[in-house]
This record gives sequence, C-alpha cells and structure tokens, in this order.
Amino acid sequence: MSARALRAAPALAVAWLLPGAALACAVCGFGEDQSRIAYIATTALLSALPIALLAGLLIFLRRATRAERRPRD
Repeated sequence: MSARALRAAPALAVAWLLPGAALACAVCGFGEDQSRIAYIATTALLSALPIALLAGLLIFLRRATRAERRPRD
C-alpha cells in the first residue's frame, strides 16, 4: 500500500464504523420538510444561474452585432 492510503485508512475505518456521524448536515438528512424544500430550491437556482447568465450574455451579443450590421439611414 502507498503511504497516502495508509494515512487515509483510519479515517475511512471510522467513517465506516460510524455511519450516523456522516449525517451531520441538518438540511440533508434531518430537519423539517420546509428546510429540505428550501435547500433543494436553492440548489436548483444556483445550478441554473450560470446557464441563465451565459444565455443572457449570448443574447445581448447577438442583438448588439445585429444592430451593428443594420444600415443607419
């Protein structure tokens, strides 16, 4: 085994023996339904935000280049 694997072995053994300790996040594993719904909604919003910003930028650039091409009479 490598030295890295030997250093990680105790932590992995503890995590395997105490699976309840892995549920430390109050929103993910426990809590009320409202907090769980808020967590999922926030995750969806933050996942969609970069895509929406990129789409908005592309639409803006497309309109700007089309306005440049039009004759100004």
